[in-house]
Amino acid sequence: MQVSAQQVKDLAVRFIEKGVVSKQLVVLNQSINLCHERRLCFVHNPKAMGTSMKGWLGLRTDDADHQFPTLMVNKDTWEDYTTVLVVRNPIDRFLSSFNHHCRSDYQGGYLTRHPDMKSLEMESYFRRMTQ
Repeated sequence: MQVSAQQVKDLAVRFIEKGVVSKQLVVLNQSINLCHERRLCFVHNPKAMGTSMKGWLGLRTDDADHQFPTLMVNKDTWEDYTTVLVVRNPIDRFLSSFNHHCRSDYQGGYLTRHPDMKSLEMESYFRRMTQ
């Protein structure tokens, strides 16, 4: 049996509305980027001063949660909470990402997938990260 695009969309909507989760996903409405007392949702856009913003908002800064909002909160929470998001110039964001991953003491998860990351030039890094 072939699954249609509409069936996939319907499943996604049910997932978001009911907060159903699979074994691969974190439980909805439990992100460190939420403050239930203040009904606040912070969408952490990497390399866009997210950790600083979380500190200013009084949220935990000891870890990063870069989930998409649809994987972080259910529909009711999304509609009821105030959402904060920082958007950055894409060129500045890319340069910051390149310097962080390739030219700093970064030792995070991307190095597991790309052990040669520290030796990449900017153009190679761009190609790698956009694939």
